[in-house]
Amino acid sequence: MYRVVENVAWVLYTLSLFLLAPPPCPAATYTVDDDAPADFNENGMVDFNDYGFLSATWLTGPNDSTWNPLCNISQPTDDIINALDLSAYCNEWLWQAWWHEP
Repeated sequence: MYRVVENVAWVLYTLSLFLLAPPPCPAATYTVDDDAPADFNENGMVDFNDYGFLSATWLTGPNDSTWNPLCNISQPTDDIINALDLSAYCNEWLWQAWWHEP
């Protein structure tokens, strides 16, 4: 009798793990990122060099001599390099291209 109860308990335990487990994840899909909008110097990595580009154009617009349209990366673009562009830059901080070798 003890062996039957033990087997039933084991079956219930196994079923509970199976039934209460989170659903399986969908098949993983990977995309290869060749570029990032914040990689201004296109060296394959978003780092302090790119921050130099952004800071050099800080608070500039299309009519300014230091304007760089590559640094206007906020979505939607707003024709001024401001905190929205800095936020977009920060979201890509330390991004590396698949081909980049440190």
